[in-house]
Amino acid sequence: MLYIFLDCDGVINNKQTFLEMAKNRKETGIHSDPIDKKNMDILADFIHKHNAKVVLSSSWRAGLNDDLTPEYPDGGCARLLKALKENNIELVGKTDRLYDPDYWERANEILKYVEDNLSSDDNYIIFDDDDVYGEGRESDREKIDRHFVKTSFETGLTEEHILKAERFLNNN
Repeated sequence: MLYIFLDCDGVINNKQTFLEMAKNRKETGIHSDPIDKKNMDILADFIHKHNAKVVLSSSWRAGLNDDLTPEYPDGGCARLLKALKENNIELVGKTDRLYDPDYWERANEILKYVEDNLSSDDNYIIFDDDDVYGEGRESDREKIDRHFVKTSFETGLTEEHILKAERFLNNN
């Protein structure tokens, strides 16, 4: 089984969707978390091609209860879950929030989820616009390097990122 560790900001949205959201909020007073249709379509195509499951590694996961229901019915996670459902994407989990004062946590959070939930037959891809290992341990970099596709906040997920993910899958 293939798992996708999904960040939201800079993957399923981008700078333009944030600017549009800010403009809309200023004009209407309504806050909405941006999800870019093109970015979401690219993600959905990749997920469907590989019959992949999604694990939320984004800070957006703070808005999800342990049973993966939204904490707030009108909040950003509710809109995210709706977008995933509309695209037939299955959310199967979220990474735990870990705290390590010496290292950025995202790599450790993903590696803990992999260790606790994936089998040796499973594979995973990480889509994130931030350096998931930040200032972390070099061993984290070695474990994650062949799974990590760094996207861009400017564009969100693109076909170029998908090609890199495909190369990782073909080499693993």
